[in-house]
Amino acid sequence: MVRNASESRLVDGFCGGGTYRLRGTETEVVGSPLRMLRAVEEATLLVNSDRTKRVELDVQFLFVDKDRRAINHLTEELKQRGYGAKIDKTIHLVCSEFVDAADGAMALVRRHTPKASTAIFFLDQYGYTDVPSTVVRRIFSDLPNSEVVLTFHVASFATYTNDELADRIAETLQVDIRKRLPDARSTISNRATRIGGALSRARFIKHS
Repeated sequence: MVRNASESRLVDGFCGGGTYRLRGTETEVVGSPLRMLRAVEEATLLVNSDRTKRVELDVQFLFVDKDRRAINHLTEELKQRGYGAKIDKTIHLVCSEFVDAADGAMALVRRHTPKASTAIFFLDQYGYTDVPSTVVRRIFSDLPNSEVVLTFHVASFATYTNDELADRIAETLQVDIRKRLPDARSTISNRATRIGGALSRARFIKHS
């Protein structure tokens, strides 16, 4: 017997092509979309390790990138790795700037998780201006149970202390940073356990 766990949606706003090669080498590296899919598969195995009734995690994936070549490459990678049948069902691909796709992404989250409106947004932006603070504020406002994982270039913060940085982010995003992220240890723990509340140790790693 199989039953579904609570619903969740993972949104990658700058997904890339799924794989890439390290500069100056022939080493192929798996990108964030494939890492997310693998993490959910591993989490499913973990949550079912001691169950007699199998639980399926009801997770929808939305992968967004402005580069058509990246989306095409990701589509082929998904097909080659056995995910082709899930495209347009549980895996959704959008060729667009994330800013332009944000409203549609939030609408999909509300349809998929109408009660909780829960999603995790991974925004590995190319530069700070790729994700305007107004978009992040709208996500928190429209989907209050969601999380946003932003990636910044470390050089952008080199001149600020931790307290000053937290205050600047809190002011810009109009979010109580210390309330949402009480300390680094609990932040990592929270990110590792957020697929619909159904997992206890699932880990999502975002590589830039």
